[in-house]
Formats: sequence, C-alpha cells, structure tokens
Amino acid sequence: MIEDEIHYLIDCTRFIAQRSELLEMAGKTIKTFHSLNKQEKLIAILSSPEPKLLHSLGKFLLVTNNEYDYKI
Repeated sequence: MIEDEIHYLIDCTRFIAQRSELLEMAGKTIKTFHSLNKQEKLIAILSSPEPKLLHSLGKFLLVTNNEYDYKI
C-alpha cells in the first residue's frame, strides 16, 4: 500500500490510539472539524495557528515515526 499524508494523519488504523489526542484537540480548536472531509481536515490541522493543536500534531508525528517500521 502506498501511503499519503491523508492516510497517515487521518486514516491509518495502525495509529488509532496515537491519533486520538490529535483529533480530540482538532475538534476542540477547529469548530467545524467534524464536518470536514478528509482533505479539509488535513489542511485544517496543518495550517492551524493554534499552539496546542500544533503540539499535538508534533507529538503524533514523533511517536508514530518512532513506532513505524521502515521496511522496504
């Protein structure tokens, strides 16, 4: 499977637990977050000026990157 940014950040079932804090914070800081489609969610998270959301994004990326198995 070829992963893209939407899959990694929004969909990947491998990171459900790690993603929960990020999506919870996105829902709190972006009023319309739950009504957005996947592409809009990705853009909203990546373009947010909210420090708490950006912190959650950084934590998600750090934790999942450390857990990801880079087998080619």
